[in-house]
Amino acid sequence: MKTGPLVLKAVRNVDRRDVEFYDYGITRYQEGALWVVANTEGLMSRAALDQWYAVCVDLIHQALPGVPLRLLLDLTHKGMGVTPYLQKRVQDILSALPEHGQAYIALVIKDSLLFRLATLMLGRAPRAPQSASLHLFANVHEAQTWLQHPEQP
Repeated sequence: MKTGPLVLKAVRNVDRRDVEFYDYGITRYQEGALWVVANTEGLMSRAALDQWYAVCVDLIHQALPGVPLRLLLDLTHKGMGVTPYLQKRVQDILSALPEHGQAYIALVIKDSLLFRLATLMLGRAPRAPQSASLHLFANVHEAQTWLQHPEQP
């Protein structure tokens, strides 16, 4: 599925890290060895989810060979919901992962009811490549902890 061009609107230093700002309130920044892509405005339109997808896929394409990709997808804004189109875009992100090379992806959805719904919806969806691991979390801290040591059970 085609998306519009990825346009970086600004880069600002926030809490001693460079944060990239994109349309529809999508932000991206690196925190140590992991990348965080967040929907900071909670917009759920197709255009907003397409922008979120494009930012994620751009990051996947920039990943260095041989270096595990650690990606935290933060959908904790109060305006976020779980929709079939969001499910599709998550699957599109998984499909964009290379077959070779390790990827660890933490999807964070804050609301407990939405978290349970996301677990059901994503549990029925096609799987990520064997070299990728997708986990759902209800809070960002737990996701960050897992991403720091995803090999541990």
